[in-house]
Amino acid sequence: LATLATIPLAAMGRALEAVARVAGDEPGARVLGVHLEGPCLNPLRAGAQAVPHMRALTPAQLDELDGRSGGRVRLVTLAPEVDGAMDLLRHAVARGVAVSVGHSNATEAQMQEAIAAGARQGTHLFNAMRELHHREPGVPGVALTEDAVSVELIADGHHLAPRIVDLALRCKPLDKAVLVSDAVAALGLPDGDCELFGVPCRIEGGAVRLRQGGQLAGSCLRLDAAVRNTRAWAPGASLERVLRAASTAAAGVIGESACGRLQPGCIADVVVLDADLEVVATFCRGCLVWER
Repeated sequence: LATLATIPLAAMGRALEAVARVAGDEPGARVLGVHLEGPCLNPLRAGAQAVPHMRALTPAQLDELDGRSGGRVRLVTLAPEVDGAMDLLRHAVARGVAVSVGHSNATEAQMQEAIAAGARQGTHLFNAMRELHHREPGVPGVALTEDAVSVELIADGHHLAPRIVDLALRCKPLDKAVLVSDAVAALGLPDGDCELFGVPCRIEGGAVRLRQGGQLAGSCLRLDAAVRNTRAWAPGASLERVLRAASTAAAGVIGESACGRLQPGCIADVVVLDADLEVVATFCRGCLVWER
C-alpha cells in the first residue's frame, strides 16, 4: 500500500490523485491501494509525524479523499481516543476500509472499544503508542492478546528488539503477525542528511531519525530483510509462518484473498527466494519483472 503520513489535506488529495494515475500501470510491484497513516493521530504519540496537521477526518472528508484516489483507500490508521475518531472508524468500516490503531495513547478500554467498532490491527506495534504497563496494557497489550487483531512488526533491529519480535510471534495466531517495511523515501540512499515529509532527517546505520530529537522516522528496511531477520530472531517460528507474515497475513488485513497464496485462481505475484532467503526473482501478475 502506498502510505501517506500526516500532511495538509490539500496536499493529501494531490498525492492520492498521483497514486491513482500510476496504479494499474506499474512497471514492477502492484499498488493495491493507499494507507492513510494520519491525520487522525494523537499528538502525544506523533513520532516523526507533523503535529500541526493532525486532526480527525470527518466521514465526508474521508469520502472525498477516497474519491480522489479512485476508490483506492484500503487502510486507515487512527488514534481512537481523539475526538471524532470513533465516528471516522465506524464510517470507514462501513465503507469496507480496514482500520488500524496507531500513533495512539489509547487505554485498554479505548482499544477494546475500537475493536468492538471494527478496528482489526495495531500499526507498527510498540512504536508511537502508549507503552505496555502491567496495570495499563494499552494498545500493545490488547493487540497481542486479542486473537482477531493483527499486529504490524518492523523487524529492522531499530524499531523493535529481536526478542520483542519473537514475543509477538509467540502471542499471535497464524496470519495475525504482519511484517511491514515502514520504509520511507530514504530507502536506498547513502548515510547522511536528507529531508522527509518536510522534516530534516539523518540516515545512519540503517536507521532514519529526525535530526532534531532523534526520533525514528520510518525505516530503510526492505521486506526480504525483515523476513531474514525474523527467521533468525524467532527460531521457534516455522519458515512457513515467517513467510506468511510477509504475504498472506498482510493481504488478509485488507481483504485481498487472491494475494499471498500459491493456488489456482489467485494472482501470480510471486517472490522466489534461495535457501538463504535472498531474492532470486520476482513476478507480478505472472510476468517476470526482476531477476538476480
